Amino acid sequence: MSLTASRHDRSPGLAASEPGRSRRLLPPAAAFAGSAAVFATLYVAAGAPTPLLVVFEQQRHFPPGC
Repeated sequence: MSLTASRHDRSPGLAASEPGRSRRLLPPAAAFAGSAAVFATLYVAAGAPTPLLVVFEQQRHFPPGC
């Protein structure tokens, strides 16, 4: 036997050693709910600074149409 490990001796991980095992960690409903929660959070966060636009408009004297 050689001192270096052959390509067949190395195991890249559990997924390769158990080919029938699914890689999904969450049930589909939980994954969908989590994705929806992340999307909703980002959607709300993107609109959070909108009320400040009126304040910026008044402080920096921007025209209303900008």
